[in-house]
Amino acid sequence: SLHFFFVLVCISRLSLPETMVVALSGALVQNLLFARSPIRWRSVWVNASLAAISATAAYLTYYDLGGGTPLGHSPVLMVVAASVYFLLHSLPAAFVASLEEGVPFGKLWRDSYFWTFPHYIAGGGAAGLLSLLDRHTGWEMALLVVPILYWMYHSYRYYQRGLNEEQHRVRELGALHFRTIEALALAIEGHDPTKHGHLR
Repeated sequence: SLHFFFVLVCISRLSLPETMVVALSGALVQNLLFARSPIRWRSVWVNASLAAISATAAYLTYYDLGGGTPLGHSPVLMVVAASVYFLLHSLPAAFVASLEEGVPFGKLWRDSYFWTFPHYIAGGGAAGLLSLLDRHTGWEMALLVVPILYWMYHSYRYYQRGLNEEQHRVRELGALHFRTIEALALAIEGHDPTKHGHLR
């Protein structure tokens, strides 16, 4: 989702409480309205909490590094804030998921979260550029960032679709291999029925 991008845009234009409201609202809407499975309330509260903590840390990072004022902030500061947002959102989420699924934390974080990091970097740069353009040229020029956002979102969806298709192919190939081995075992069993248990 592009929820993190809107939080980053809010960091440069709104106060901390207003940014928190956007972060919490976005997390709740994402988890309640767009859930693909039955709603798990524990996950909803964990995600909302992580969104609030991540947004606060990114906000404080952006203003502390910028000397307490958004004037003169470069898009690089927003990229740093986006990196902080990513780390504080993905690491605890991966830790909770690793406890629930019994998968090693490092492997789960690398496989499920780390590959999204370039999107956070690009989103941070786009949010910083949007803020800079808005401050210096007005919102009309800031709209030029919209194609960048579309490209980011489209490339993410394309990559995700390709990953899902690849996983499906691997599962089908594994099932085919198993069926081939089963057919060979049945052929051997037909030749010597006394070895049924051993072959199985």
